[in-house]
Amino acid sequence: MKLDPEDITPIINRAAVRMAQREFEAAIGDYTEALEVREGNAGLLRQRALAYKSAGEMEKAIQDYDAIVDDNPEDVAAIMGRGYIRFQQHEYAAAAADFSAALELNEKDPVAWNNRGYNRYQLGKAKEALSDYEKAIELAPEYGLAHQNRAWLLATTDDESLSDADAAVEAAKKACELNGYGNVSDLSALAAALAAQGEFKEAVGWQEKVVESAPEDAKEFAGKILDRYRAGKPYIADPAAAEKAEQAAAEREAKKKAEKENVAAKKAAAKQLAEEAEKDAKATGLEKAE
Repeated sequence: MKLDPEDITPIINRAAVRMAQREFEAAIGDYTEALEVREGNAGLLRQRALAYKSAGEMEKAIQDYDAIVDDNPEDVAAIMGRGYIRFQQHEYAAAAADFSAALELNEKDPVAWNNRGYNRYQLGKAKEALSDYEKAIELAPEYGLAHQNRAWLLATTDDESLSDADAAVEAAKKACELNGYGNVSDLSALAAALAAQGEFKEAVGWQEKVVESAPEDAKEFAGKILDRYRAGKPYIADPAAAEKAEQAAAEREAKKKAEKENVAAKKAAAKQLAEEAEKDAKATGLEKAE
């Protein structure tokens, strides 16, 4: 039996198996082979982009998404996929631009609103981010991640006009309820919101659960945040840096205090010497009088 050289089904099936087995490089080879037969096929380019992404080859994944979008500027899935990779590469402006482009094609997509909001927040655009989160929730009231992101923003933003600890607690609890209190990021957001509210005892309780449930590579950070709540301090994105800053501030304060005490001690010593000199002078005067 002869195989049809134009039939790429066996190659695609093998690639799918290899993806499931996490043999990403082999899967990339299969999709590349299939693309030699079906050059420019959007479905194959999309699958290879996912394989590249899984293999950590982000730039090559973006190149495949670029090829899809160049051929079809209205391929929302490719634009969204590219935006997510750009977010992973910390290219927040480019990611936000992709999600904006996706929204121009489909303004009813709550995921695009949420994702653009998150990237906008990373760019320091808290007001715009909050608006995006709220639009996502308007479109999908049961969208847990949008509630969680909204909670984080309201609890931790430096913009006092947006900060709202009570609303943050409400949003975080909604996210927790939607996910059955089983999502560690939801619990972390709830703890941060409670800390912002000044309810540190409750914040400690939830953050302890975060420490228990967090993956190994996140436990140290979660533990540092727990220490802050126990000390009656709010959430901060970089507790190690905050600890160093607080230590430096304490050292500066201690130095100032020591300098003041040193000046005071010198003044006291000078005063004592002056008093003793005066006594000596008086004593000498009396002796002369005798």
